Amino acid sequence: FCTHFTDQEELWTSAEIASASDHDKAIRFRRLLREEGIIQALGNRWFVSFALTDADVEETVARATAALQRL
Repeated sequence: FCTHFTDQEELWTSAEIASASDHDKAIRFRRLLREEGIIQALGNRWFVSFALTDADVEETVARATAALQRL
């Protein structure tokens, strides 16, 4: 899945997402994620694996939450 920041309530196409997204905020979020030990792929992509344990997922969510709170 991908993460985008916008003040729009609904976006339906890739073009709408690209034009309405706050790219500077996304860059700041990626930087904060790195400080929390999370590497997010380019294009705001997240990859989920069945190799992750419940504890891995919980820790990632907690660290991403911390980054969002600092945003």
